[in-house]
Amino acid sequence: MAEEKKKKKKQKKEAVVVNAPQTEVSSATQKPAEDKSKKEVNPNRAIIVANNRPFFENAAQFLDRRGFDTVVVTSLTEVIKLVSEARPKYAFISYNLKNANVKKMEVLLTKTFNLNCIVFPEELGSQVAARLQREGFAHVMQAPVSGPSMYMHIKKMIREEEDAANRKERKKRELNKDWNNHVSDRIQIKKSDLKKHFDENMHGEWSQTTDANGKTVWHFDNGSETSHNGKSGMYTFTGEKPPVRNEKGEWEIPEDGEMQFNEFNESAKSSGIYFQKGLPDQKAGGIYMPSQKSGFDDGNSLNDSENS
Repeated sequence: MAEEKKKKKKQKKEAVVVNAPQTEVSSATQKPAEDKSKKEVNPNRAIIVANNRPFFENAAQFLDRRGFDTVVVTSLTEVIKLVSEARPKYAFISYNLKNANVKKMEVLLTKTFNLNCIVFPEELGSQVAARLQREGFAHVMQAPVSGPSMYMHIKKMIREEEDAANRKERKKRELNKDWNNHVSDRIQIKKSDLKKHFDENMHGEWSQTTDANGKTVWHFDNGSETSHNGKSGMYTFTGEKPPVRNEKGEWEIPEDGEMQFNEFNESAKSSGIYFQKGLPDQKAGGIYMPSQKSGFDDGNSLNDSENS
């Protein structure tokens, strides 16, 4: 009897030992689903979404020969599957696509998959062209559309991206120069006092530079005049990472950094950087840069997104 109990106890223990690892293995081997929308886009791939597949196959071959791997599809279902897997950077979408809301498709592909969408008409006519312009698409091509015209449009967008990147880099260099040479009267600000003001009023981005001592400095650019207690100047944050907005839209300011408001005094203004309003034939508010031929930067270059 005692021997039988001992045998049952041993069997029960073995069952526990055998079952436990199986649970661990199954949970360990379970991989989280891949978010395909966050995969990097391929700058050498394009997609054409149109009704007349045979006609646009020729355009796709033209782009293929010039280094852009291009596929033609005719439905939204095909589009989603293709962009999820192949991750093209450019999408040429027919404004006349059957059974599709082209505006919603453009927003989806742009926001979710980070594509550059170019909308074009398959049908000729002034009415179609006028409707296309009124829709407010970011990038538009007018008929007739062909492989060469698509290729030229891609090259134009590449040039615009490079120009925007160069302007942003020049702006950073100017900010870095002015931070080290022209800005004075730096005011230390308590993060708690600044947070509410930032949450409610400040919309822009932080541009990274380096001060004369090699420290990372972030300049806040909101594209217009910035003031603190009635004084014109610029907010800066010294630290490895800049403040960021959380999901609630509130600014989170890192504890290991230092927030400052840099007032522009008369010396700084005469040296080359200040905010002003009401310049003739210019947008109100901006940064005056004597080194630039135009003499005026409207302060929005960090956020530029040029449309064709």
